[in-house]
Amino acid sequence: MVAVGDGTIQVIDARAQAWVDTLTSGPDSELFTHDAVGKGPHVANENDNTITVINLEKRARIGDSQAGVEPEGVTIGAGGKTLNQYVGNDQHGAFYRHGFAPDGRHVLVDARPRFAEFEHDSSEVWVSSEIGGTVSVIDPMKHAVIGKVTFEILRPHKTIQVGELPWDITIAP
Repeated sequence: MVAVGDGTIQVIDARAQAWVDTLTSGPDSELFTHDAVGKGPHVANENDNTITVINLEKRARIGDSQAGVEPEGVTIGAGGKTLNQYVGNDQHGAFYRHGFAPDGRHVLVDARPRFAEFEHDSSEVWVSSEIGGTVSVIDPMKHAVIGKVTFEILRPHKTIQVGELPWDITIAP
């Protein structure tokens, strides 16, 4: 699947390498992730400040929930008997515990958090902050930053270009 940014998610058949369906998400769909059982994507919609959940079997939106100002990225990990969903917030430099955890707690990270990835055992969430030039490590049980990796800006006297600071993040097995 590919988020297009026009309020849709394009479904691609990997074997046929062809587009096979279009799912409606929300305005300005940004990033998405699958839920723990792989039934459907959770999509961050930047323009209307929501997360859309889509049921893949029915090819329909299940619903939307508020997600703070300009949600950018979303990740989900299992934490004990509950799921933790974190949503990146462009304007406030925060990653919000959201959706499955209605308390709405947030963890402040550096400017413009983009991507997050849970450790495979869900013990930590690693969050890249594009403008902040850092990757923050969050303890999802304590809702606190427990570590940080800082990237050196190689050309501090010039305008920062896309790709010079942390963007995407993946945790290898």
